[in-house]
Amino acid sequence: MLVSVLDFQGIQTTASVLAKACLTYQKDSALYLAEFLRDSVFHLGSLEDLELIKGENFNLGDEELSTLDRRLSRALSYISLPDWWSLLGDEANPGESGYDEIG
Repeated sequence: MLVSVLDFQGIQTTASVLAKACLTYQKDSALYLAEFLRDSVFHLGSLEDLELIKGENFNLGDEELSTLDRRLSRALSYISLPDWWSLLGDEANPGESGYDEIG
């Protein structure tokens, strides 16, 4: 993808190009992990064993844990989440989510 930085001095003037560069977006392991978490929210068994949380492009055991929260939060903000999606799974059926209701 070609990215250009333009300088606008006003409505009546023509913009001048300050810089151009090619930009390549590369997915990192945090993005693949975020996609895994999004897709597995309704499959509780997929999250039971931390050593098994891995895919073709990521492995939780190999992640740099000191930066994982920041990278994973950023990745979750970029992926598409359906409107009905919830971190806790199926809120309509709390008994099936694996969590007990408090109260």
